[in-house]
Amino acid sequence: AASRLADGTTLIADTFAGQVIVVDDAGEVTWRYQADIRPFDVEATAASTFLVCDVLRDRVLEVNRSREVIWQVANMPNAHDADRLPNGNTLITLRNKGQVVEVNPRGEVVWSVGGLKSPSDADRLADGNTLVAENGRVAEYSPSGECVWKKGTSWAVEANRVAER
Repeated sequence: AASRLADGTTLIADTFAGQVIVVDDAGEVTWRYQADIRPFDVEATAASTFLVCDVLRDRVLEVNRSREVIWQVANMPNAHDADRLPNGNTLITLRNKGQVVEVNPRGEVVWSVGGLKSPSDADRLADGNTLVAENGRVAEYSPSGECVWKKGTSWAVEANRVAER
């Protein structure tokens, strides 16, 4: 996973090198977190920290710029995506469990949808629904967990809602 940060640098989950890095335009590493992890995804938060899905230890952790783990939730097998929500909770995609969960800051599950086929990405939409990419389709779920929209695919690993033009 990779994304461009507001300052123009690029955040990268270098999975098999076991590191999360930030690189500048010249490709030079300007920041590195390496601590016996296998990061499958990394997301920058509004607080300028990083959410890391560590599939080696089945957890999601939040790391600050000083490389300190400031939050983590365990027992998240094969977490493939984690997004910090505006309410402070974290939306986590659990590939092997076929589930997407929302956990509060204490790590308690406060929302979930299950029965999915190898989900790899989930995004909370502005209307409160959750868009999920999984093996065989992309689907949208209401806050009550009802599937309100779906589109068959061969295997979607990422899906994003874009505004109509």
